[in-house]
Amino acid sequence: MEDNTVIGAAKRVAGRVESSVGALAGDTRTEVRGKVREFGGTVQQRYGEATDSARDLIGSRSLAALLAAGAVGLVFGLFLNRR
Repeated sequence: MEDNTVIGAAKRVAGRVESSVGALAGDTRTEVRGKVREFGGTVQQRYGEATDSARDLIGSRSLAALLAAGAVGLVFGLFLNRR
């Protein structure tokens, strides 16, 4: 499991707690800061999940990934050669 997945989940939970505490205390600044932290944690968690998925996909289909990367490199090289 990617570190970003775990860290992002922890930040998301901490942000949700901070936001709830701010809402209960009537402190808008703390509530908003908690929502921002929660959103940042969600983004980091999703990044970690995407990295895990990509790593699994490449690991199970390494030949296909290698051929796709080669094709992209070839097209990119042909494009640059025309300039």
